[in-house]
Amino acid sequence: ITAAGSSIWEFSYLGIPMMVTDIADNQKGIVQAIGQDLFYLGEWHPRIGETVISSLNQIINRPQELQIMSHKISQ
Repeated sequence: ITAAGSSIWEFSYLGIPMMVTDIADNQKGIVQAIGQDLFYLGEWHPRIGETVISSLNQIINRPQELQIMSHKISQ
């Protein structure tokens, strides 16, 4: 789980699946550049924890998606 800053490029290079939230306006472009190859949690908001829990449940129930995401983002 990370903010949509420059660390996204490092995680992508290493093929690390990630959940991302943008906390600043300049991070929206990074999220758009990566596209659908990550779990985008939306813009940061005080109740983001609920979104994280929902996304974690999706990952737990569909572990194959982590493998696909890892492969796609490392390309």
